[in-house]
Amino acid sequence: MLKMEENKNKHLYAKVIISIMLIVVLAILGSLFFELISEDLTASMTQSYKNGLVADEAEPYLNKIVLEDINLRQKAVSITEGCGGGDKECQVNKIYRNVVENYNYYSDPRKQEFIQSPYETMQIKGGDCEDLTILLNSLLENIGIKTYLVLTENHAYSLACGVDIEELQKEIISSLDEKELYDETVSLSPYYAKYYGGDGEDVKIPIELEYSIDSNLPVKVYIVPSSESLDLWSEGKSYTYYPSCSKDDIYRASGSCKINNLGGVLIINNNQEDAIVDFELKVKYSNLDLGNFSTSYYSVDEEKCIILDPSAGKYGYPGYDANLQGEKTAIDPLTKEHVILN
Repeated sequence: MLKMEENKNKHLYAKVIISIMLIVVLAILGSLFFELISEDLTASMTQSYKNGLVADEAEPYLNKIVLEDINLRQKAVSITEGCGGGDKECQVNKIYRNVVENYNYYSDPRKQEFIQSPYETMQIKGGDCEDLTILLNSLLENIGIKTYLVLTENHAYSLACGVDIEELQKEIISSLDEKELYDETVSLSPYYAKYYGGDGEDVKIPIELEYSIDSNLPVKVYIVPSSESLDLWSEGKSYTYYPSCSKDDIYRASGSCKINNLGGVLIINNNQEDAIVDFELKVKYSNLDLGNFSTSYYSVDEEKCIILDPSAGKYGYPGYDANLQGEKTAIDPLTKEHVILN
């Protein structure tokens, strides 16, 4: 009898132990299951939260990009006249050149950020980096070229997708031919100087200034980095110039100089009479060929998307990359999908 009671107690004890073990196992499995679901939800919520932040930040700019508009389409078609219907490389390059060569950079009013529509930017012929990018994207989208709006902490630019990089490089090089800046006859008063050239901004590829001069009196011709040299000369102060490219007391001469900024030519008349000067100045890129020409692009969804920075200046080019630091987010203006660029 005692033995039977003892066996019953053992069986009961075993059942209790087994029950406790089952409870522990189920608790562990339940805990793991809960962790897995929480992790998925957290990842999903975090991604959704990031999407929300990107959308909120980009929305004011995206709302200004005009994807379908007959007037903008007509404008883009006019700019790309001469390009084949499917020649995206030619179209991208021509629209980019039109923007950088015809629109100026203007900062926003101090009071607040002012975001312009493409029409407002065309009306005043300028805007800040966001405004110029909005115009660029709108023109490209209206002839069927997919774009992205790229936002950084303090800059904006565009990507144009579906282009052949090598063919685009050829288009860029053929369009960056020499440009005539001046061709005129001037009269220089005694002990007077005049500057011809650019504003001194750094250029993305070294340029070469070519000049020719024909004067009735001997004049000095100095290649200088900017108009600041004229101001310093006028004040009797020392100024920077490129001695190897400059000439003293000449009647007739021609020359060229390779420089890394958009400088110009200072003509000085140290005579007691007026000097009548026939002057011509041209600028062209130096040693520009496929062998030393670099363009930057991103691969997005298996498409090559070229960088288009419309605030790079007249001597910028498609694919010029300012090597901006920090996170770069590209947003599709049609789908609102975004991608982080590395």
